Amino acid sequence: MTGEMKQAPQQLQALIWRLLEYEAGGCPCPEALQAGLEQVDQKLRDHLVRLIGPQGFDALMARAVTLAKTEVADLEEEARKASDGTLPGRHGPGWGSDPRAAVEGQIKVLAHFLWLLATLIGEDLTLRLVHITWPAITLNEAGPGSEKTSYE
Repeated sequence: MTGEMKQAPQQLQALIWRLLEYEAGGCPCPEALQAGLEQVDQKLRDHLVRLIGPQGFDALMARAVTLAKTEVADLEEEARKASDGTLPGRHGPGWGSDPRAAVEGQIKVLAHFLWLLATLIGEDLTLRLVHITWPAITLNEAGPGSEKTSYE
């Protein structure tokens, strides 16, 4: 990877949206989307903590929040509420009471999280870990582990 990473690739944000829609049961209402995001966050945490430890997970999440702050105006306040390493936005209404902004902000954080993980362990392994957690989700058109999978 060359240069400083400014934004998580759009493909990762699209992947997070697919995971969210799956966990929300396809319901576009704000409550279902928020519950879906909490499920995505919790499943990632449960699965990855066994591999990288709680401190490793929290460190990646903290860095993902820092990166996402450049894209999401209200993330600074939300990140202060989430000082326990959980996904910002899970601690009260916040986000200017705009549920859509909360969902989009959290998606950006999770996309950065996966991007950071991919830079550490590789794209293929990252996608495989996501696929293990959500086997029913199509990760991309080419499928997990394909040479066509690239987020650079």
